[in-house]
Amino acid sequence: MNDRLTPSPNEAMSLGAEQALRLAAGRPDWIGTVRGSELQELVPSDPLLDMLYQGGLDVRSAGVLGKRATDVSLTLGRDARALGDWLDDARLALQAGRTKFRHRVRQPSRKDRIGALGALRRLSDLGLIRQGPFQDQRAEYRNYWPFTMSAERGVRRLVTGEWLTALAAEVVRDQAQRMGVPATVRTLVELEATADLGGWRGELDVLVLAEVGGRRRLLWLECKTGAPQHIKCDRLARQQGALAEVLGRVGWASEVPEVVVVVPPAIRASREDAQGRLWGDLAARHIALVDTHQLRGWVKYVLGGQGGEE
Repeated sequence: MNDRLTPSPNEAMSLGAEQALRLAAGRPDWIGTVRGSELQELVPSDPLLDMLYQGGLDVRSAGVLGKRATDVSLTLGRDARALGDWLDDARLALQAGRTKFRHRVRQPSRKDRIGALGALRRLSDLGLIRQGPFQDQRAEYRNYWPFTMSAERGVRRLVTGEWLTALAAEVVRDQAQRMGVPATVRTLVELEATADLGGWRGELDVLVLAEVGGRRRLLWLECKTGAPQHIKCDRLARQQGALAEVLGRVGWASEVPEVVVVVPPAIRASREDAQGRLWGDLAARHIALVDTHQLRGWVKYVLGGQGGEE
């Protein structure tokens, strides 16, 4: 049974673009997607998606992040230090098709273990995981904690990477609201460029259309939880160029898209090792690189306030 109810164009206008997308996605708890004819009916009433379409980008699908996805992402971001190893174990288990897994406790101190347990209890309260009984007392398993991951739709996608997208989107929404800046935020937008825009197809994690001092600004946040070498600078630059061309076509020739790659703190720390050249490669293309602790400062700076690292 399809529980989606796509509003008509007139209904979408009265509901508001955000609520119309959420309704079309079935009001997901975790992650939902709107595509096909359902999405095409909503594009004209959505200021950001319609701008992309008018500029020559076909909007193939758009993601909708539910409240539970946002709440989990905020917990993962706040407790990144305590949950880093656990998140790696959870991601590997889900990628292998398993919802049950053991986490090997690596925290060296009692204080760190207590911090990890507190963070995991918060995830349990949010319905993401259930902690199993500590029945196996064999010495080799005493430092392993058993867990069962929720099998609900969208959880696997969230834990294996989109938690960072949900976190970034929520930070942008919150900071824009604090600054009184009208902003339309869309997530997991799959676009297909026409041949004259390079003919590429890809999913952009977070797109933001903001009204700043009478000017419209386009922000693109690309979220990467994997190894730094998987960040393709040339591909990002090509898509950045296409977005700039789109702005020119819709009459914003004086504007350039603000682009940032968002990574967890552990990945950003690698700038001092052999992956440090990534920083230079991105900077040469006018693309910023920030971790989750610095993201709010970057958003504040781009939207006209005093930013910087936090």
